[in-house]
Amino acid sequence: IIRTIRNSLNPIFLNFFLLSKTGQNQIDSFKSGGNRQGLNIGQIIRFQIPLPTITEQTAIATALSDADALINNLEKLIAKKRNIKQGAMQKLLQPKEGWEVKKLGEICEFFNGDAHEQSISENGNYIVINSKFISTNGEVFKLSFENHFSLNKNYIKMVMNNILNGKALAK
Repeated sequence: IIRTIRNSLNPIFLNFFLLSKTGQNQIDSFKSGGNRQGLNIGQIIRFQIPLPTITEQTAIATALSDADALINNLEKLIAKKRNIKQGAMQKLLQPKEGWEVKKLGEICEFFNGDAHEQSISENGNYIVINSKFISTNGEVFKLSFENHFSLNKNYIKMVMNNILNGKALAK
């Protein structure tokens, strides 16, 4: 437990500082050099912290707490909108009178990908998409120096094996 001295350090300000990049860098600097799980008091008391006046600390802590509350409310709103969308999808995509029902094979073309393991390269020009390297935001990917199959906008990529139960889709 860290108990701050009243009128010297706002505990919420301290919390935000410890969560900041500067605070995390100090924590990480003590953890380097071993596989230790925690910090000891001797290390913690040596942390360097920028210390504005208590009034400024309180204002900063309040502003950051307000930002956290706003983010939390936005996350709840996004979750609510996702649920609304899911309900709308269920209703809008149910077959209605006058709609035809067709097999996907009648109205789509399917292409199998090629093995690409031998052409993986950090310096490749082409992004590899497979069950291990599907990333929604493009943050995780592998590169290849060979173009095995070009994907265009509005193509849908699906891993067609039982590993992911058909749940790995990429647009």
